Amino acid sequence: MACLAVAALFLLWMGLNVFLPATAKKFPELTASSQMDIRGQIHVHSLKSHDSRGTFEEIARAANASGVRWIILTDHENPSAQKQKESSRVIDGVLFIFGTETSQGASLLTAPETNGGQLSVCGHIERLDHSNMCDNVDALEIVNLHANAVQEKRRLGLNLFFAPHRFYDTLNFVLPSNFEVWHRLATKQGRIIPIVAGPDAHANQKILGTTIDTYDIMFHLVSTHVMLEKNEGLSEETLFRAIHGGRTYVSFDYLGDPTGFRFYAEENGPPMPQTASQRERKLIARMATPDKGAEIKFFHGNQVVSARTDALGGFVENPDPGFWRVVAYKDGRPWIISGFILVR
Repeated sequence: MACLAVAALFLLWMGLNVFLPATAKKFPELTASSQMDIRGQIHVHSLKSHDSRGTFEEIARAANASGVRWIILTDHENPSAQKQKESSRVIDGVLFIFGTETSQGASLLTAPETNGGQLSVCGHIERLDHSNMCDNVDALEIVNLHANAVQEKRRLGLNLFFAPHRFYDTLNFVLPSNFEVWHRLATKQGRIIPIVAGPDAHANQKILGTTIDTYDIMFHLVSTHVMLEKNEGLSEETLFRAIHGGRTYVSFDYLGDPTGFRFYAEENGPPMPQTASQRERKLIARMATPDKGAEIKFFHGNQVVSARTDALGGFVENPDPGFWRVVAYKDGRPWIISGFILVR
C-alpha cells in the first residue's frame, strides 16, 4: 500500500512539473490585408478579487511570456466597496483594462465606460437560462476553462495520475450547448455577436504545493485574438472598437500559433469579419502558413457543411443565407474558432 501511495505521488509530481505546457513564444503581429492580429485575455482575476492574490506585475510577466498584449481584468464586484472607474494603463508593456464580474447564474463581464467606451461580455454561458440577461451584450464567452474543468473534473483527476501528458488537453473543448446559445441569440437578434475566450484565471488552485492554474499556463492554453486596423495602435478605444465590430476569433494557442488566420467573404476581401454580406460566391478560411495537421470544418448554423479544404484552409461556394463559422481542429481537438459571417 505504501508503495502504491509513493508511486501515485510520483506520477502526480510528474504531471505537475514535467508535463506542464511549455511557455509560449511571443506571437508575431502578422497582418491580414489592412489588419493586425493581436492576442489578449479577458476574464482574468487579480488581488482585487476575494479569491485571487495575483499582482498586476505577476499577470504582466505571464502575459509577456505567452505573447499576450492586452488584459481585461474582471475582478469580482464588491457591493460594499465604493465604485471607482480606474483608467486603463500599460504595465510592463501590456495594456491593462480594469473591469468587473457580476454573477447572476451566467456572468456579466464589464469594462466601465471611459474614454474608450464600454464593453459588456456574457460569461459562463453554460449557466445561461432563457432570461434576457445576455440579449444586449457586446460579446459572448464561447469557452471558459473553469467551466471546462468542472465539467471534466473526474477525467482531470484520472489524467493527472495515469496520463499526465494529457492533463491540460482535458480542458480543450467547447461545450456544444455554448455553440447553441451563441447561434440562438444571434438568430433572435439578427446580428453578429462576437466571441471571446475566458481563461477565468485566478492562480489559486494547488496540488502538492504546486499551482496548476498559473497565469502563464492559463494564458498559454486559450486566448482571444482581435484584428486591429493596421494604421492604429493598441488602446482601450481601438480594442473595444475591434470587439464591437466582431473582429475576433478564439484559439487554443498551445496547439500552434494561429496568428494571421482569417475568415471572410470573397467579394469583400480578407478584412474580417463581414457583419452582414449579400449573397456571396464564396466564403473562405485561410491560415497564414500551411498546416497539414489541421482539419477545417465549415458550419452553417450548427450543421457541418461540405467544403473544399487544403493545408491553407478551405472555402464554401454559393453559401446559403444564415450564420456561418469555421472551426479548425488539430488531432481531433478544437484549435481555432472563428466569429460569424452573416449571409443575407
